Amino acid sequence: MRYIFTIIILVILSGCKSSPNYMNTGQLKANYQVLGFGGFYVEEDLTYFEKQLKNHYKAPIKKALEARGFKVVDASEVYTVFNQLLDNAENLYDPLTGQANENLRNELWKEALATTKTNLGVNAFVFAGVDTVRAHFTNSILLGHVAKWYGQEESYLEGGADGGDIFVSLFQNEQGYLPGSRVYIRIRDEKDTLLTMGSGGIELVAQFNSDEEIIVKDADKLFKDPAKLDSALQFALKTIDTWKTKK
Repeated sequence: MRYIFTIIILVILSGCKSSPNYMNTGQLKANYQVLGFGGFYVEEDLTYFEKQLKNHYKAPIKKALEARGFKVVDASEVYTVFNQLLDNAENLYDPLTGQANENLRNELWKEALATTKTNLGVNAFVFAGVDTVRAHFTNSILLGHVAKWYGQEESYLEGGADGGDIFVSLFQNEQGYLPGSRVYIRIRDEKDTLLTMGSGGIELVAQFNSDEEIIVKDADKLFKDPAKLDSALQFALKTIDTWKTKK
């Protein structure tokens, strides 16, 4: 069965690079030893795989953080607090347009984080999940027909490296993007400040076929390799372990 993603190609056109100043594991442990695991998210276009991905990743992420010296507790109640605040909020929606007041919503989210921090005695929050990002490729025979992202690489041709020679001149600028899946771990404080994050590429969710069209992989071919899933998590964790703080 071909699994159709409604907005998956948009990831090719969006996103930008930043120059982060994140904490590494040692710095985090010195200041934020007790972590509340807020939740594990799967991008809307990947909800077909939500249960599978949660089952594969949520417990190992907690275990990996505990192995690094953190105490990790369940902090999912942050959403209960947040929803209560939303229910009691005034002027959350514009009476004319029905649109939410995003500034107020963000402030209520921070209030929920702060309240949950006090209730549970945590220092920071862990939010993890799987989403799609841009996987860059260069159309070069020397570099191979592969897309690369967050420590992963995979042929961007359906059928792999033997997909055909027609791709040699596929793009005039000899580069582009395809949607690649990744697992991510983000750690935030009660003010919703991003303290650190790590990402690991899992696999491409779409490739080029012989007609030079971007084709989404069949559902029964996605997220079937435990080695890819596990190596992605290890790359994400290693990224957090080794961040170098700018001076």
